[in-house]
Amino acid sequence: MESTGVYWKSIYLSLVTTGIKTQVVNARHVKNVPGRKTDVIDSQWLASLGHYGLVRSSFVPAPQQEQLRLLTRRRDKQKKELSNEKNRLHKTLDDAGIRLGGFISDINGKSGQILVGCSA
Repeated sequence: MESTGVYWKSIYLSLVTTGIKTQVVNARHVKNVPGRKTDVIDSQWLASLGHYGLVRSSFVPAPQQEQLRLLTRRRDKQKKELSNEKNRLHKTLDDAGIRLGGFISDINGKSGQILVGCSA
């Protein structure tokens, strides 16, 4: 089966849990049949390539590893969002003419948050 988007994941899991041998391949690595493209023709072409061993399987992580990957990506996204919010706070204070850099070293620390709270 082709790994297009996230659509393949639930089907793949269902097939694997029922004991059906399943191979996931990257759609970009499989040459399409020349001519008209339909799902039926695509599936027959993939089956032929798989039968003759002409496709390389994509890496499919184990469920625990997939969960770890998702958590790591989420943490990275949240760290980036926090950094963006801190930068937005600096810009807002600068635009308002409030310069706390002369008083404290870290505007996002405990003292900085107290001062920002007082100026609001």
